[in-house]
Order: sequence, then structure tokens, then C-alpha cells
Amino acid sequence: MRTNQQNCVRRFVIVPTVDRRRNPTRQRFSRRSGWWLRPRRPSRIIRGVDIEIIERHHRYKEDAPSGTALKFGEIVAREMGQTNHIHGREGRTGQRPHNEIAYHALRVGDNVGEHTIVFGLLGETLEVTVKGQSRDSYAAGALTAAKYLATQAAGLYTMADALGL
Repeated sequence: MRTNQQNCVRRFVIVPTVDRRRNPTRQRFSRRSGWWLRPRRPSRIIRGVDIEIIERHHRYKEDAPSGTALKFGEIVAREMGQTNHIHGREGRTGQRPHNEIAYHALRVGDNVGEHTIVFGLLGETLEVTVKGQSRDSYAAGALTAAKYLATQAAGLYTMADALGL
């Protein structure tokens, strides 16, 4: 997937392969398309991008921001160079610093989970949103992880391990 260089945070170079077993550069294989997706850093980091992460969950969720929002912030900060993380805004905050990522947590109704990363530039805004439609996807992920762990030795594993990423 290639996008306009000015709007991208992370690009993928897509390369066809005949031998799916070889993965020397920690590429990710897409089973759906049969292509290897090789992560590649943008050749130029974009400066002056305002980044906000908005997350929404059900009224019973006790922590804020969510672990997913914090993980998104960690990834974006690593790729874009942001060093300051704040939670919400209040009062007269002054001009927004360019090195910050702000998190905003909403707790409403029975929303199972929604995360939006907002990249604000002068003249345009790019938003990336992930919405959970039901808790079924979380149950499927838990089953995938359980099946994977049943075949592994004792140790510390992540969902990336379970998904083969």
C-alpha cells in the first residue's frame, strides 16, 4: 500500500514471493493476498503534525486512556519523534507544542471500543479509525492466543507472536 509521501506515517512495500517460508527481513506475510508486506520507514519524517488520539469505550471501563490508545501513541511517537504525552486539555492551554501527543478518553453507553488517531496538518487532516462492532472479535483473538499458547513452552508471548506477525 503506497500513499502520498506527505500524508503517510508508515508505508509498506509489497513484494511478491515464490518461497513463502523465507522471511529474512521480518516481513509480514498476507495470507489473503499471498504477498509479503515489508515495513519501511518514510524517507522523510514530517514535522509540524499535530497528533491527537481519541478513544471511546463503554461506561464501565475503569482505566483511561486504554492500553490500545497508549500503544498507538507509543508507535506514533517512535515513528514521528513526539516526546510529550498529555491526557486531555483544560482551560487556556496556549499554543499547542509540536512534540506532543494528546489522549482523550470517552466513556459512553455500551461502546465496545473505538480508537481514532488524528494527524492534523495545516490545510488538511488525516484520521485513522478502528472500531469494534461487537465483542466477538475480542473472543476470536482470545481463542487464537489460547490455541497458540497451548503449543508453546512456558514464556512471555504477545499477540504479534500468536498472529505470526
